[in-house]
Amino acid sequence: MLKKTIIIIGPENEAEQVAQKISGHFGGQLEIFIYHEVIDAGLFNKLVKNHDLVCITSGVSKCQMQEIISLCQEANKTLYLLPGLFEVLLQGANFFYVDDMPLFTINCLGLSRRQQLKKRIFDIFLCIPGLIIAFFLFPLIALAIKLTSPGPVIYSQERVGLNGKIFKLLKFRSMIHQAEQLTGPVLATDDDARVTPVGKILRATRLDELPQLFNVMRGEMSMVGPRPERPDFVGEFMQTIPHYKYRLRVKPGITGLAQVKGRYATSAQDKLRYDLWYISNYSLRLDLKILLKTLPVVLNGKNAEGIYRKKS
Repeated sequence: MLKKTIIIIGPENEAEQVAQKISGHFGGQLEIFIYHEVIDAGLFNKLVKNHDLVCITSGVSKCQMQEIISLCQEANKTLYLLPGLFEVLLQGANFFYVDDMPLFTINCLGLSRRQQLKKRIFDIFLCIPGLIIAFFLFPLIALAIKLTSPGPVIYSQERVGLNGKIFKLLKFRSMIHQAEQLTGPVLATDDDARVTPVGKILRATRLDELPQLFNVMRGEMSMVGPRPERPDFVGEFMQTIPHYKYRLRVKPGITGLAQVKGRYATSAQDKLRYDLWYISNYSLRLDLKILLKTLPVVLNGKNAEGIYRKKS
């Protein structure tokens, strides 16, 4: 039986990343072809007709994207689209009429004052029983950290919050004391030697995040939202990833859509897509769904793995 084929059209780096994800998802059942340079409508037509499935990345121009979408419709081909900011916002847009003219209305990213108030009440409602349960776990976790590694039990670190405001995020220490004294700020990697044995358990179960309930009570974080990043990384991502600044339109969260759908090692670009979709489609019901999906994610240790590092 012949394999189905899929053509991925887009800039080289983006198309290669998409190809790796699709290959892993379909377990080798698809034969993948990549095309980096789209030239004209005639070539579009040939590429679409010669393959069973078509995928275009967010790096494809809007003009080319429209042409490919039209050809896929004419050829009855399934199309996959890696969304950019425009597609994310359009998905949450409202359709209405002005006289006999149809229009989309796209609201600004962020929460209204009413939504902010409801979300704050929701956070406190969940945070209080969470702190009561955590009260019994805190001494056991603190003792385990103290007995196995010198240094403080609670680790505080600067993170970027709502509208770029810096705050101190609280965590149970999972790395050796002063782990970045020589290296400076670096992302955790797979099999990171700086993580203590107890820290590995805390990270895999997300118990190291429990002290952030105090951040929620202080109003610096929410139960659900984009995960807060460190100022060094935010500065870097602002320069390299378009529209990254818009994820700062809401409070950061202990968990988020990117955490239940992705992994720690998911790229910053893909996490941003989840974060922007979350902000654009925010509701208390969505928050509740994400919280309910967080438990199975916590039980799956793979989701807590660090950035992949090739072994030398």
